[in-house]
Amino acid sequence: MKKVTQTVFAIIMSTSFIFAQYYGGSGTQADPYQIATADQLSEIRNDLDKYFIQVTNIYLDNYDYDGDGKGWMPIGGAGSTDYFTGHYDGQGFVISGLVINRPNTNDIGLFGLVGASDQSTEIIIKNVCLHNVSVNGAVGVGGLIGGVVSNDLTFIKFSYVQYGTVTGDGDVGGLIGYSKSFDDNASTGDRPTISTSFTNVEVYWSQTTSGTNFGGLVGNSRKTVIENSYSRSSVTIDNTIATLGSVGNVGGLVGLISNRTGIYTSYSTGAITAIGSPSITNVGGLIGFSEGNSKVYDSYWDIETSGYSTSDGGTGKTTAELTSE
Repeated sequence: MKKVTQTVFAIIMSTSFIFAQYYGGSGTQADPYQIATADQLSEIRNDLDKYFIQVTNIYLDNYDYDGDGKGWMPIGGAGSTDYFTGHYDGQGFVISGLVINRPNTNDIGLFGLVGASDQSTEIIIKNVCLHNVSVNGAVGVGGLIGGVVSNDLTFIKFSYVQYGTVTGDGDVGGLIGYSKSFDDNASTGDRPTISTSFTNVEVYWSQTTSGTNFGGLVGNSRKTVIENSYSRSSVTIDNTIATLGSVGNVGGLVGLISNRTGIYTSYSTGAITAIGSPSITNVGGLIGFSEGNSKVYDSYWDIETSGYSTSDGGTGKTTAELTSE
């Protein structure tokens, strides 16, 4: 009898521990895990394919995953090949104070890597609101996501990043560092979608190594759909001290679009600074550089606030013209 009692007690304690990892839920579509604290948010890295909803504001100020001064550890990525393949609904609650200081690590953001290498996995990240970020990484750096490598069933939507800084060596964007299809064939295959999202942060080049693709919303969009989104982010590429070559592809919205990327009904208004010698190549008010049969439809940038009258895609307008439409 004593042995049975001990066994039952062990089962109860084990079950309690599992549910204590989250505020509630079971991780299914009908009953998603509920996220209410920084620790619970971090726990997602151990359940990358599950369903999650945020149920309150979360404060990441002073959160240090390893106690090493590097701050938040991205969910997936961060130098690993782990991908988030689940669903996260922020429900409009705010996540504030995200700090990541990992300048030598690729795929950096609240989520490091998101995606799937098949045509059947549905991935949705939506209604995520990030305030007051300080994100510093190497290649593939964004406030929300470092890199997306996925399919037609992947949607990043109704999300934003505002206030703070995003810094990296290359493929750097206020929202997402880079986004591309898992199928690199230019004429076929799936394209992830970024929609109804915006940024208002400061995007910087690290000045530590040559790099390309810097954008207010997305740094590098390769075979992706971007629609109904905008950037008020400033983008600063200052080469006056580093004096490195091969630095470029800088845009108010996206730095580089390629491989059938489509940009629809989007705009940017942020200031663009590209200075120093060797000079920064391919700088545009909306798009820095476009290639691979990519198209830009009904999209605009502010030629006054950006400081640029040219772009490799889109239509430039004055502030008055943009605000009157």
